[in-house]
Amino acid sequence: MRGAKRILPLLAVLCFALFLLYGVYFNAFGANAESMMAFFGITESRQGFVMTIQSLGGIVMTVLLGLFGERLHKLYGLLAGAVLVGVAGVTIGTMPLYGNDSYGLLLVFALIGGVGYITIDLLMNGVIADVFPEKKSTLLPIVHGFYGLGAMLAPLLVTWLTDSSRPATFAVPYLVLGAAALVLGAVFWTVSRRATPHTPYADMTALRDRSVANPAEIFRDKRAWLYLLCCFLYLCFQNGIAVWLPNYYKTVHHMAGGAANAMLTLFFLGALVVRMLSPLVYKRMPVRTFYLLTCFLSAGVFAVLLLTPSLAVQRVLLVLLGLLQGAEVPALVILCCETFPTRTASASSIIVLGVSLSALIAPTVLGRLIEQVGYGIPLWGLTACLPLSAAVLLLFVLFYHKLFAITFDESFSRATGVRVGLYNTFLSVLTALTIVLGMRMMGAMLISSLVIFPALSAMRVRKSFRGVVILAGILSVTCFCAGLTASYLLSTPVGATVVIADLLTFLVCSIVGKK
Repeated sequence: MRGAKRILPLLAVLCFALFLLYGVYFNAFGANAESMMAFFGITESRQGFVMTIQSLGGIVMTVLLGLFGERLHKLYGLLAGAVLVGVAGVTIGTMPLYGNDSYGLLLVFALIGGVGYITIDLLMNGVIADVFPEKKSTLLPIVHGFYGLGAMLAPLLVTWLTDSSRPATFAVPYLVLGAAALVLGAVFWTVSRRATPHTPYADMTALRDRSVANPAEIFRDKRAWLYLLCCFLYLCFQNGIAVWLPNYYKTVHHMAGGAANAMLTLFFLGALVVRMLSPLVYKRMPVRTFYLLTCFLSAGVFAVLLLTPSLAVQRVLLVLLGLLQGAEVPALVILCCETFPTRTASASSIIVLGVSLSALIAPTVLGRLIEQVGYGIPLWGLTACLPLSAAVLLLFVLFYHKLFAITFDESFSRATGVRVGLYNTFLSVLTALTIVLGMRMMGAMLISSLVIFPALSAMRVRKSFRGVVILAGILSVTCFCAGLTASYLLSTPVGATVVIADLLTFLVCSIVGKK
C-alpha cells in the first residue's frame, strides 16, 4: 500500500506530462501552417491534407483499440504512443535535409504521429478510469486541462523557435518535441514497470478473459453512435479553430505571425482555466446539462466574434469562448465511461473516433472552402457545428419518444399533449441549416442527394425508427469522408464525388437488404 501511495501519484504526473506534449504537438500544425506552406510551396488545402493523413492513421488505431484495447496493458500502450510521437517529431524535424520537394515524406511522418497521439489520447482516458476509478471525474478534466495547456503553449513555442523569413525553421519545434517525447517515454517506461503491480493490469489474464468474448460489445449499443455523432460535430469546430484561426487573423486582420498565434493562445488560455475548474462545475451541474448549455452559448459567442470589428473585444470573446469550450471533451469522455463502465478503452474510442473523423474532414474542407470563398462562410459553418452537436444529443437522447410519436402520428401526439409544432419547427430549422450550408459545397442540384440518400440506404437494412436514424447519420458522415478524400486524390468536384459515394452505398445496402 505504501508503494502505491508513492508510485501512483508519480504515474499521474507523467500522464499529465504526456497529454501536455500531445497538446503541443497536435496544435503546432495550426500555428506553424504558414511556414510549412512557404517551405513546401503548398496551398491551404494541401496543408489541411497533412491533418487529414494524421487522422486516417488515428481512425485505424481508434477502431483497433476500440475492439481490442481492453486486452492490452494500457500503460505500455501509452509508452508506444509516446515513442511514435517522438519518432514522428524527430523525422519531421529533419525534413529540411531532404529539400522542399519532400511533401510525400511529410505525409508519411505525419501518419506515424497521428497513430502515436491517438494512442495516447484513447488509452489515457482508459488508464485514468481504470487506475483511479474513484477520482476519474476529477482527474479526467485535469488531464485534458494539460492538453489545453499544451495547445496554449504551441503557438508561443512555434513563434519562439521559427523565423518567418526562413521557412525551413518550421522543423525546429518538431525536432524539440520529438526529442522530448522520447525522453518522456523512457521515464514513463521505468515508472510503469514499478506501478503495474498496483493497477488492474497486474492480472492481464482476467482482463483479456472479460474482453475476448465480444470485443465489439458497446458498438452494438445505439447510444455509442449518438455520442460519436455529437463528438464529431463539436470537434469539427474545435479542430477548425485550432488549424485556421491564426491564418484567419493574418489574412483578414493583417496581423503579424506572433500576434495571430497569440489570439489562438487566448482561446486555449480560457479552455485551460475551465478544464482545471471543471471538477467543481460537475459537482454542481449534471455533465450532460453542462455540455448542452455550453454548446449553445459557444455558438452565440463565436457568432458575435465574427461580427465584431474591434480586436480588443475579439480578444475578450476568445477567452470567453475558451471558457465555454474547455471542458466539453472531458464531459463527453465522462458520459461515455459512465455509460460503459466495464469497457473504458472502447468507450474512450467513441470520443477519439469523433476526434479523428473531425480532424480528417474539418481542416481539408475548410482549406478548400477558404481558397474558393474566403474565411467568412467556412467560419460560419463551424459556428453551426456547435448547436448541431447539442441538438443531436438533445433531440435523440431527451426527446426520442416524442419524435418517434410525431413521425408516425401527429394527431395522436397532439392529443396526448405533445407540442407538435415546437418539435416540427426544431427539425425544420436543423434541416434548413444543413441544406443552406451544404449548398455552398454541393450545389443546389446535388444537395437533395446529400439529404435523401443516407436515409434511403439505412431503410434498406434497418427496420426500426431508431436504427434508421442512427445508421443514416453514420452513413452520411462515412460517405462524405470517402467522397471528400476521393475528390482530393482524383481532382474531381467535391459535391459530385460525395453523391457518387452515397449512390454506391445505397446500391450496396439494397443488395444486402434483399438477402
